[in-house]
Amino acid sequence: MKEVVLLSPAALEGTLCVPAIEVTAAADSIDFIGFDALIITSKTTINVVNQLNSGWKKLKIFTIGAKTSEEVKRLGGSVFFESSAARGEVLAQEIAKEFGHLSFLYPKARKTAADLEQTLRSAGVRVSAQVVYETRCAKINAAFLPQEAVIVFTSPSTAKCFLNQIEWQSGFTAVAIGVTTAEALEKRGVKAVISPAPSLEEAVLLARKLSL
Repeated sequence: MKEVVLLSPAALEGTLCVPAIEVTAAADSIDFIGFDALIITSKTTINVVNQLNSGWKKLKIFTIGAKTSEEVKRLGGSVFFESSAARGEVLAQEIAKEFGHLSFLYPKARKTAADLEQTLRSAGVRVSAQVVYETRCAKINAAFLPQEAVIVFTSPSTAKCFLNQIEWQSGFTAVAIGVTTAEALEKRGVKAVISPAPSLEEAVLLARKLSL
């Protein structure tokens, strides 16, 4: 049986947690004046926003998927709209189609996989983006990695940070949390099995099945 290695900073029972990235704040404040709605594309984003200004709960909240919606609700907010496909470009298309009359604030990471802001602007949607956090590669000690492992990649950033430090081995199997992450891995020559749903839990469940 192969060991399941999770590259996320968030540990899950039954996995070997090897964080490939670390998150640091990139803003001291955030202002919601003049905005109707907030676009939230990750659990990390809403946690950082909540630390900066709890007034976000008064806005209409648009989320990228179920797990992000769960985190919004856990923090005491309500979800106005959830994307049907858990992808930034899909969320942008859905907003442009039905909610172009609203004014949006898009708090985000310094580097993102999809240019959601530009997609919305091109569709005539009023949107302002603010960088609220950034991810950096964490140091990975190759000695901690088993020679045979199912490795769960949780974002394009984890793919980049891991593969920049660790040579891919024949005994490794890759699981990607979603299509965008799988595409990032494929560009580096690694073929990944994609999780049936974009969540840590589902990705780890798939990894456990593949580890047998």
